Amino acid sequence: MDATPSGMNRRNPFDTSPEAGHLPLCPWRRASHEGDYVAVDHSFQAYEQFTGALSGDPFGTGWLCVFKGPSGSGKTALMHRCASWLRRMGETSGAFQAEIIDFTDQVPPTFEALPVEQRVEFVARRVALRVAEFLGRTVESGPPDLVYAALSDLLLAQDEEDRRLVLVLLPPSELASELQHYRYLGRPGLVFMAEICTDETDAADALTSRYGLRTVPLELRTLDPEDGWKLVRERPPDEGSPKFPRPLVDAYMAAMASRGGSGISIKQLRSVLAGAFDVARARAHTTVSEEDLLDSYLGGVS
Repeated sequence: MDATPSGMNRRNPFDTSPEAGHLPLCPWRRASHEGDYVAVDHSFQAYEQFTGALSGDPFGTGWLCVFKGPSGSGKTALMHRCASWLRRMGETSGAFQAEIIDFTDQVPPTFEALPVEQRVEFVARRVALRVAEFLGRTVESGPPDLVYAALSDLLLAQDEEDRRLVLVLLPPSELASELQHYRYLGRPGLVFMAEICTDETDAADALTSRYGLRTVPLELRTLDPEDGWKLVRERPPDEGSPKFPRPLVDAYMAAMASRGGSGISIKQLRSVLAGAFDVARARAHTTVSEEDLLDSYLGGVS
């Protein structure tokens, strides 16, 4: 129980810092995360688009699902949600078991500086190593096209009751040219999921493949004005903690919309709300004020 008058030991419902244990939502690792998604920045529409596209037989063709959007728009969290849905769908239908190989946060610090070809080769080598864990058979490391072709052959040779679908969650990329490689690497039984910033998506909008790869472009955007209150409403504070009044949130979102530019992302908004919440809590306010919001920008608490 919180014994401090200002409630400083209570959680901040908007804190997204890794230090506070907040990483991108990942419901296939933590089922409780499924209820933490909020239908903002067009993420619900993108999620429905994904589930609609893969609700038939995701096994019969290769897939490249491209999560596009500005920095901080929740691409990684949406990718994890889609992977979780596909795993549940396989379990519920009994048609397959989805094996997830996650590279979203599993690459060395030097990875980003590698040339595109070496990045693609790195992922293929790691995929080849992981295969033995769930198939009990090995895929020899080699050129990426041979690795994925051999893996697809193994997947297609499985008995129906043991069928596996492999989801490869690719490392974040700023290069559309990297996606061009994967359009030729897709094979039946493989689902590649890639995230990329909006400015680099022109080449990803009409990807085709001689191997029948199907692509699903999924776009996230900056927040609409009404998204601010949606987020606050879905993140209620603990009892006794300060609350955000809707007029303050709506006014802030309107101000962000009127300034022009590319808008505000959900990550940016949560940072703003977290700062104002901390200021109000330190002042023992029951309601976050405009002064709290402004002072949080300046880092001043008095």
